[in-house]
Amino acid sequence: MIPLVLRSSEATDMPEGRPWEFTTVWQEVVDGRISGEYQITSQGARIYDFVYTNLRNGKTVAFTQDDAAWQPDGCRWQ
Repeated sequence: MIPLVLRSSEATDMPEGRPWEFTTVWQEVVDGRISGEYQITSQGARIYDFVYTNLRNGKTVAFTQDDAAWQPDGCRWQ
C-alpha cells in the first residue's frame, strides 16, 4: 500500500444545475518522503483529468477520458 496525503482541493462554481468541478492533489509518501503527486479533476461522477508525476525523476503519466472505453459493466482506464 502506498500512503497518500491530501495536499489541496479546489472547487470551481459551475452554472446552476451543474455539479461543482474539483481539482484535488494528493501526495504519495514512500519511506517518509514525498515521492509523487496525483492531480485529479472531476465533476460529479466524471473524472476529466488524472495525472501522476514522479517527483524523483520528473516523469508524468496522464490518463484521459476515453468515451469509447465505457462498457455496460464500467470504464476501463488505460
